[in-house]
Amino acid sequence: MFCSITGQITVEPVCSKNGYIFEKSAIEKHIEIKGTCPMTNQPLTKNDLIPINLTKVTQPRTLKQTSIPQLLNQLHNEWDTFVLEYFNVKKALQQTREELARSFYEFDASSRVIARLMEEKDSLKSQLEELQSKNQVSKENQEEQNLENIMEVETNQISKEMKKELEDFSLKLAQEHRRKRRELKKKQIKPIDPKKLSLSKSTNTLFKKDKPQISTIDFFPKNSDLIIAGGIDGNCQIYDRKKESIIIKTKGDYPITSITTHPNELLFITGDKKGNENFYQIENLKQKKGFLNPIHSYNYENEIIGIQLHPDEKHLITSFKDVSWRFSDMETKTDLGIYSQKKKDFYYTTSSLHPDGLLLAEGVSNNVVEIWEIHNELIAAKFEHNLKDYEIKSVAFSNGGIHFASGSLDSSVKIWDLRYQTVLSEINLDLSNQKSKESKPFLLFDPTGTFLFIFFNNKIKIISTKNWSEFSEIKIKIENENEKNLDNFLTDAKFLSFHELALSNSKGIIEFYNQKK
Repeated sequence: MFCSITGQITVEPVCSKNGYIFEKSAIEKHIEIKGTCPMTNQPLTKNDLIPINLTKVTQPRTLKQTSIPQLLNQLHNEWDTFVLEYFNVKKALQQTREELARSFYEFDASSRVIARLMEEKDSLKSQLEELQSKNQVSKENQEEQNLENIMEVETNQISKEMKKELEDFSLKLAQEHRRKRRELKKKQIKPIDPKKLSLSKSTNTLFKKDKPQISTIDFFPKNSDLIIAGGIDGNCQIYDRKKESIIIKTKGDYPITSITTHPNELLFITGDKKGNENFYQIENLKQKKGFLNPIHSYNYENEIIGIQLHPDEKHLITSFKDVSWRFSDMETKTDLGIYSQKKKDFYYTTSSLHPDGLLLAEGVSNNVVEIWEIHNELIAAKFEHNLKDYEIKSVAFSNGGIHFASGSLDSSVKIWDLRYQTVLSEINLDLSNQKSKESKPFLLFDPTGTFLFIFFNNKIKIISTKNWSEFSEIKIKIENENEKNLDNFLTDAKFLSFHELALSNSKGIIEFYNQKK
């Protein structure tokens, strides 16, 4: 059955009302365009078409499609399609195998890592248990040592009320220190630049020529123009920088070992090698011919190595060479406690008070620094230098109180972290050219806490507190320096302001250094 339009065998034949047979798709398209019968040109609609139901038969191929070359070409195309599909499947299989192998390798590696981590975890857990066990034993031993070998209270202990008062004051003081540090940052006060330090002024020799050496210096925070110099002859000279002269003198018989001043009054306290502790009050600054007499005097018959005024300005801490120290009331002049050690095969050499007023550092002759908790009346920690046969000669706390530095005659200066009781840095000094056995390294943090100044012989080594590395080194030229003279060295130093430094030496001279603008 053939279509009257296309002449091809029909797939879906229909018959018009005129009796002509068409392919349905062909006649419907013709009706949409012209609306007539293509054979008779009479009007015709889709509704006029009648479907013819025939048994569906396979359309035979054309003669061209049944030729041998066409069949070979068709088989060749089908083979190419099969080969390409086979290649793609094989490629996908290979890629899947590689991904599976990689997954297996990663799984195996992960399993090994997990197994190793589990082993390390078990090992660390056992080490932690061991350390906790050792720490517990160590704490028990330390407690026993504190109870049996260390603490010996000779007089009344600090009362619970006083302990609470000291702790509360320390907390307030710590907050105040943080506030001041924030103010410094806000005001953008720059720290001293050690490389720009230059000598601005110096005194004449303040003491007699037979004993000119200055042992220690201090100044009045209320009036930084007044410098107190303590000499090995037992006298003190109060030097006025503005007048460039000595205005007041005190008289003593034994070398001055320590001086401390009151922050808000012209009051100062001195200690000497014989154990005399003298309190002096300056009522007027007019130059006097005689000597200033002490308002209070105490003789402990034991060499004083350090006097510290507590930050509350009510209490005084006096350290002695015979490994003891006293905590006393400034107002009532009474001792609140005397603390010493039973083992006395060594002695104290220097002392320093923590900025918050609860910790006291004592340098010992066996190259150890003892950190005492004042309010708890016990040694909280010990920090050891390498060689036991040398002495600790200087201890200084940082402004924030987190770190402290200790200097020893074994040529080492160590910076410690109080929180973790670890060494942050160790600086080795060259003391091979030390000119006198009395020369000692001493330490000082600048007011901003940016630098640690290490004074030894006639040199100053400056350490940056940012990374505890050396920043610079300065050589101090002492007036009339003579290499053959063994008594020619720096003895003490104090920061008078953020950018002003006072140095004393064995020649009895105080030199003032300012930062160049």
